[in-house]
Amino acid sequence: MIHIARKQEEKRPQTSSFNTETNKRRTLYAGTMSAVTFILLSCTEAKLGISFTPNWATILQGESMTMTCTETPVQQNVQEYSWYRDQQPLQSSEKLIIRSAEPWQSGAYQCTTPMSSPSDPLSLDVHIDPVILQVPPSVHEGDDVSMRCHSAPGYEMGNKEFYYEYLQIANSASDTYSIRNINMSQAGTYRCVKDILNGGAPYKYWFITRLSVKELYSKPVITVTPDHVIEGTDVTLTCSTSLSPFRADTAIQFAFYKNGELAQEFESSDKYRIQSVNVKESGDFNCEVRTASYRLTKRSDTKHIQIQEWISSLEIKVSPEEVTHGDEMHLTCDTGAQAASELLYAFYRNKETVQRFSSSNKHLVVSAQPEHSGDYTCEVKTSTYNVTKRSHVLHVQIHSEEDHTERGTNSDVSDKGGIAGQPYLIAALVSSLLVLLIVVILAFVFRRRLARTRRKPPPSHPEKEVIIYEEPTRSENITLAPGPPDNENTEPAGSELCYAEIKISSKAEDSMVRADNPVIYAEVKKTTIRKKNGNGIS
Repeated sequence: MIHIARKQEEKRPQTSSFNTETNKRRTLYAGTMSAVTFILLSCTEAKLGISFTPNWATILQGESMTMTCTETPVQQNVQEYSWYRDQQPLQSSEKLIIRSAEPWQSGAYQCTTPMSSPSDPLSLDVHIDPVILQVPPSVHEGDDVSMRCHSAPGYEMGNKEFYYEYLQIANSASDTYSIRNINMSQAGTYRCVKDILNGGAPYKYWFITRLSVKELYSKPVITVTPDHVIEGTDVTLTCSTSLSPFRADTAIQFAFYKNGELAQEFESSDKYRIQSVNVKESGDFNCEVRTASYRLTKRSDTKHIQIQEWISSLEIKVSPEEVTHGDEMHLTCDTGAQAASELLYAFYRNKETVQRFSSSNKHLVVSAQPEHSGDYTCEVKTSTYNVTKRSHVLHVQIHSEEDHTERGTNSDVSDKGGIAGQPYLIAALVSSLLVLLIVVILAFVFRRRLARTRRKPPPSHPEKEVIIYEEPTRSENITLAPGPPDNENTEPAGSELCYAEIKISSKAEDSMVRADNPVIYAEVKKTTIRKKNGNGIS
């Protein structure tokens, strides 16, 4: 059974004298401080804490207890310590000793110094019960915890039973039950049961207590400085956590991860620095905190860090595009919209410096000569960021005036790796020209044939066929008959007569005039008819 009876009549009423007394002490102490000491007050004050010996939050009546006020970090100079119970002042000393505890001495204890804020309260309970379950006054995750089923001397007998949330977890002859590397989920209600002789007969006595498990340190949070990260800047990642004020002196270590892989091993520093970052270092970062004993580990949430390019495009240009011997040639290092006044530029020909870093993004060649031909690049950097960027290669060829005349308007300046440097592009161009030529020829032939078709007369209608020419089917001979007498002959003497024989065909095979149809001409015979007279024929 649980007995928490205390001598209430001996407990002092709670008043505000704790804060009043503390303020009085601080005022009195501060009034005697010199100017140098006053400056020291602006420094971070020590954190105070209380430890119990023995390390139990509950004791039996008549048992002793020693309380110690500790500072973190430890101060070198001697301080004046003041003790309070339930905010009531007790005494001034580094330690508070209770030689024979009484129930009225139960309460929340604190200590303070003129240079520090009061410690967090730590409770002590003094009981007169036959059995108590003792647990440490302050338990943090990762601790090894022992609890004791304790009774006054002469009352021990039999096994001890331990329960967690009414579930039995141990039954043995030992008074203690231990939990190694406790975590916050194991906080809760514990109970012990013990057989005690009372009047010669054993009785079971039990005691319930609640075990609180404090967080040793908070879940870490990763932050990045600066918030906006540009390529070339120095970046600092910080892993922030907060230790419990009761364990402010706990040694912890920090590690950093990028994309799930270890980027910095565990060490005491909570910072991870990256100098002159580049775009490739963008990624997902998180950090991990562990105790030096490796017993407790916590990891932060992931934070994505995107490194932005300070120059997204860099191009080298030449003017004019076609450079001839004697021309004034201008080379420009173009950074686009990101151009800034603090940028420095340099120019190179065939990897040799032709213009050192300067604020000008132009390089001038007053009179271009053949030796100025070559592969040009430019480089840009800033005075604040330790990062440089170089452009692609631009090939510049300086030609003589004769070459310029022969080439006409063809460009003599090309990027390295352009058409002049890639034969397959030339082959593709020639093939395209051949295909185009074939298409033109086919179009020309097609148009010629189309024109001929249009000139051909339409076919004649059979009923309206006009026969232009008929082959002769028969021939007729024309015979010259003797002419009339002389007195009837009207033809002049010596005249010749020619006659033709014409063949006429009654059928036509074609309405067109055929070029190979023969024309048959008759043979004309000239006959001289002489007139008979008395002397014969004349």
